[in-house]
Amino acid sequence: TPGSWNKIQITDTNPKFYTSTPDQKDGAGDYTTQIYCLCSSAAPGREGALFAGTNLNGGIYQTVDGEIWKEAFTTGEDRIHALCEFKSRLYAGTSSQGKVFAYDGIQWNTVGSLSEVAVTCLGVFKKRLYAGTYPSGLIFSTPDGLNWEEMSGTGQTFVQCFQEFNGAFYAGTSSPKGVKIIRTVNGRDWLTVYESSRELNLYCMEVFENALYAGTGNSGRILKTQDGNNWNTAYAGDSEGVRAFTMYNDYLYAGTENKGTLLRSTFDMARMPVIQELAVEKLSSSSALLTWTTDISATSEVHYAEKRFSPDLRKVITDKGMELRHRIHLTDLKAETEYEFKVISAYRSSSLAV
Repeated sequence: TPGSWNKIQITDTNPKFYTSTPDQKDGAGDYTTQIYCLCSSAAPGREGALFAGTNLNGGIYQTVDGEIWKEAFTTGEDRIHALCEFKSRLYAGTSSQGKVFAYDGIQWNTVGSLSEVAVTCLGVFKKRLYAGTYPSGLIFSTPDGLNWEEMSGTGQTFVQCFQEFNGAFYAGTSSPKGVKIIRTVNGRDWLTVYESSRELNLYCMEVFENALYAGTGNSGRILKTQDGNNWNTAYAGDSEGVRAFTMYNDYLYAGTENKGTLLRSTFDMARMPVIQELAVEKLSSSSALLTWTTDISATSEVHYAEKRFSPDLRKVITDKGMELRHRIHLTDLKAETEYEFKVISAYRSSSLAV
């Protein structure tokens, strides 16, 4: 039911860092097994799977049904900090030797050693894979997943997250002095667009409702910008940190520290597509092709019926693919019969254009 959660155990093994005492409760202690990241991925010609990166000897686990998990690969590293799909391969950023591994659907291989202790985040921008590191806060990039180039130093300790927004690429960084959000349009030249000593971590970023949101640590604020330059506080509660964002059913959700509170936006994502250039093409005695365009990617749907039965328009053809150019074929028409129709395109369930 909505709001209900099932607990699924991936493994009962403890990592090499685990320490316990005889009077300790189950699951307590320093460095118990933790899941650092999740990513769904499907290699060409293979079934999609959900992957989990852990601190269990750098282990990566996978499942195809969400219930039964198996070990996919052990890197021999300390932790898997980040998972990211790039050019049909799944990449993993690790510590404590700053290695990057890649999975092509058959085997895992080492594809990078970035001269840092940890690869803390991965992201994709303009057909390149980017990696953020610790403790020097460096940003690396590769066009092919093999040949890595240092693109920039941030002057920070951590690069914690990446996010594309309005044609630019943003990086959330942190150090004991505070956080910075930096931005680039070419991957090499970075500009500071936000800086604060109030927070010590900037964990995550997400695009929602034509704005960029950032989740912070220590203050637990959610920051927001619509132009990438002017930032304000969208939320300030009693949580110590906002660790993760995701969108579900048109709402933005945020996972927090301490009490494990889940936040949800009070408004949904209702960006409305604009339908243009509607036309009837290739008209015959039994078929017609309806075409139109939208200003943003959206679904395609046609409701139609014989004119004498309208406004019911009970017949429906739907294509859920997100497209800018839309084409729907009507193939069951009667000759010398008038029809009425309407077309619908949706960006999300709450944003329909008719």
